[in-house]
Amino acid sequence: MPGLVPGMTGELNDRRARIFDNFNALDALRKDIGGIFSTIRNSLNRIG
Repeated sequence: MPGLVPGMTGELNDRRARIFDNFNALDALRKDIGGIFSTIRNSLNRIG
């Protein structure tokens, strides 16, 4: 996570950290789903 923003309260920094964590989790899910669809597409291409 990028460094904390000077002057922000602890609560705001905590919320900012949770936003980054949630974004990273969603990005990982997006990549996993993309991999699943890629595997399905490749399997269907092999079948014909």
